[in-house]
Amino acid sequence: MKFFTKIILIVLFLSATLFSKDIARVTGLNGKAYIDRDGVKIELTLGASLQEKDTIVTKDKAKVQIIFEDETIVTVGKNSNFSIDEYLYEAKEEPVAKFGILRGAMRTITGKIGEIAPDKFSVKTKTSTIGIRGTNFAIIERVDGSHLVYCTYGAISVSVSGNEIIVGQGFYASVALSGEIELNEFTSKELREMQESNFAEGKKKKIRVSKDADVADDGQLDFTTDNESAIVVKDTTAQTQDATQREDNEPEPEPEPEPPTPHQIVMSGWMVNSDGSEHYSRRVGLDFISDGSLFDSANSWVEDASQGAAGETAEWKYTISDTPLTYTSREEFSTTFSSVVVSGGNFSNARITAGTQPNSFIATGDDLKNDDYMSWGSWSISLLYNDDYAGAKDQTRDVYGLWVAGEPTDAAVVDALTGNAVSYDGKYRAIDFVNSNTIVNGTADMTVDFGADTATLNIDYDSGRTFDMYITGNSMNGTQGGGEDGVADGTFYGPDGDSVGGNFKTTFDDGAAVEIKGVYQVDK
Repeated sequence: MKFFTKIILIVLFLSATLFSKDIARVTGLNGKAYIDRDGVKIELTLGASLQEKDTIVTKDKAKVQIIFEDETIVTVGKNSNFSIDEYLYEAKEEPVAKFGILRGAMRTITGKIGEIAPDKFSVKTKTSTIGIRGTNFAIIERVDGSHLVYCTYGAISVSVSGNEIIVGQGFYASVALSGEIELNEFTSKELREMQESNFAEGKKKKIRVSKDADVADDGQLDFTTDNESAIVVKDTTAQTQDATQREDNEPEPEPEPEPPTPHQIVMSGWMVNSDGSEHYSRRVGLDFISDGSLFDSANSWVEDASQGAAGETAEWKYTISDTPLTYTSREEFSTTFSSVVVSGGNFSNARITAGTQPNSFIATGDDLKNDDYMSWGSWSISLLYNDDYAGAKDQTRDVYGLWVAGEPTDAAVVDALTGNAVSYDGKYRAIDFVNSNTIVNGTADMTVDFGADTATLNIDYDSGRTFDMYITGNSMNGTQGGGEDGVADGTFYGPDGDSVGGNFKTTFDDGAAVEIKGVYQVDK
């Protein structure tokens, strides 16, 4: 009887596999893990394909990296249970990405679904649902059923029983099993401990595939190694088959020209209220259409968050005027904001007004390189709003800030880069909170170890400030050295990862006070 039961299970499994579509591939594997597919356990191997409804289960000291069809990158930590509940990314179909984390830890860098349909991207835990707004985040499911959700870039929404809270970059939500949510700003120590306790695997050695690697009969690369470190696999089977199917004397067909695609520029910066209180400008969205020479301001905006008197998070979104502008690298352009909307925080009726800050959005035209892959600038606005909690109308908010933006490098390109002391040089611009919120400028440099996935950023403010960062996919984040509580992040820009831009904050007096907050750009 047991024999026939096994036969039936195998037949059912093979039938389901035959009609299932591969939607992701395992691109990194350390330690032991397996796939639970329709009740059948399959040992996870590097390069394995994943399907909808698969569940990834990792053992102690294990770590798995997955890249989906839309270029979403998910890293599953040790002792974790990660499920692909629903996934669709096909032409002429509405995309969707729904995942689950019932145990352990995961972090993600959202891909194209997060860009074109952020409301269709979610992660479900035992008690909450996490939605995204173009972001990087990590979820830690704890033994008692509670969990922590860290937002390391962009913004996320955490929903429990219909109640939603926005978590901005630099903050984490602690969600109790009862559904209670507590929002806190994470410190550099907490961020480091979260990374090391859930995702660290020791000094990682990346094994590169040489041109002499063996190819098995099924067209897959054959690796023989005792090292469990991550191996980056590039699947060229389809290309090889296309080439062998053509006759020797048949010319290779000319590729069809692709329609112009927008250069999606997404990065963030720092801002300050005129009263001296500072906030993180969570997102700066810029669309460059065609070859990057036309700035499509209709799809561009700046967004930040503040805290209302009732303790709720208020979300402010400033939309840039609809008039398209000609943009060329190293040339300044200036436009204005056409509208502002506020939600949450018991604030309402936000509108632009003439105030102490001019209505402006500026690219300063002093980029490091003459290309369309990275730029930076400043913005400012004055507005009025109603504080419904206090019953006060026509309250004034004058804000200004800095932004840096660029076209991100493909994560697979960054993962394939080599070198343990690659130098990047450039500059920074910052708001100096010690000296009356003035704008200061200086030089910056970065050293990247692609083998260890680490980067060190140095800025020459005062006697110099240093940040140690970890690289995940095409982005990085880390903390200030010297016992301070500063933080920094960055993103690789351009097709080859030759540029890096990002944000940083420095502190003094053992993290008790903010020193400067700024943006930087560095190039090879």
